[in-house]
Amino acid sequence: MIVDGYFSYINFINTKLDDIEKTTKEIENLNEWERNKLLELEIFVDILNKAEEYYKNADYVQKRKIAKILLLNIVVTHEKRLEVQVKPDLQTLFNSVWLPRQDSNLWPKD
Repeated sequence: MIVDGYFSYINFINTKLDDIEKTTKEIENLNEWERNKLLELEIFVDILNKAEEYYKNADYVQKRKIAKILLLNIVVTHEKRLEVQVKPDLQTLFNSVWLPRQDSNLWPKD
């Protein structure tokens, strides 16, 4: 019983180690262009994870650039409220907590 659990855990760990080894080999076999794209993606993800911190510490020029990269435009509604529209390609990165007026169901409506 305990021994079976131990062996299944060992098998699980070995499977994960094999996956890590396979991924490491795939990364080593990437060409320069693929490595650059992977690095760009890592930097982009890091920026998104720290976007609030970057925005709070940015000057007005940097804030404008951050907003321009992430946002489509600012809309004034008939209620005279400002709403931010996210670029469609980046919409899945924003959740309903950040944009409460945004429909959280991103599936196309029939």
